[in-house]
Amino acid sequence: MWFAGNAVLKDLIENFNLPNNAIEGLTSAVQFGFITGMLLFTLFTIADRFSTSKDFFLCTSLGGLCNAGLIFKFNTLSNLLILN
Repeated sequence: MWFAGNAVLKDLIENFNLPNNAIEGLTSAVQFGFITGMLLFTLFTIADRFSTSKDFFLCTSLGGLCNAGLIFKFNTLSNLLILN
């Protein structure tokens, strides 16, 4: 999902009429989300407490829902930063 978001950054900027400097914010949001997720998994020892397949399913499902939210025309830069 990390690479999928980076692949469509220029299209997001064109479709939502975002400023050109939005690329930096969107890229940083993806990295921040990855780091935050890994930190939470580590702090709460989620990988040790729950089944790996259930963790994977839940995380990929939530990621897919967030990616699906990128298609709506009403998105703003703030929404895209949260969804990304």
